[in-house]
Amino acid sequence: MNEYGKIYMNLERLIKKKRINKTPLSYLCRVLEYKLSDLIIYEPPKG
Repeated sequence: MNEYGKIYMNLERLIKKKRINKTPLSYLCRVLEYKLSDLIIYEPPKG
């Protein structure tokens, strides 16, 4: 499993445990970065 998968799974676990407020903001930002880069990579070509 890649880094993105690990981070995403950890985030899901935290959300399920309702511990999201205790998660460092930098960690959440990193997850978001991975999310965004994923969206950019898989964005269908225009035209």
